[in-house]
Amino acid sequence: MANDSDRLLDDVDLITMGHVPGGAALAREAAPAHLDLTATHPAQWGACVIGEACAMVPGDCAVVVTPAPPFAMLDALYAVTGDAVMIEYLATGPDAWVSAITRID
Repeated sequence: MANDSDRLLDDVDLITMGHVPGGAALAREAAPAHLDLTATHPAQWGACVIGEACAMVPGDCAVVVTPAPPFAMLDALYAVTGDAVMIEYLATGPDAWVSAITRID
């Protein structure tokens, strides 16, 4: 029978434990930021999310809500941050799309 001490660590585990690029001093526990873009024009979503991601330190998370699919916004974010953020879809329409953006590096 396997126990938790036998499992491999993944990137999320390392962030949770404070082992992040730049050292544990850069990691901090914080409640996820909530970025509601439902009243914002879609052309401005990318700039809003990029600004939020650039202000985050490794381990920080932001929950982003949009009224439509955020694919162009996430493409713009990836173009600027590359692999420094992890994106997770929490809800996919029809009334709202909810994405979690976590700073990794």
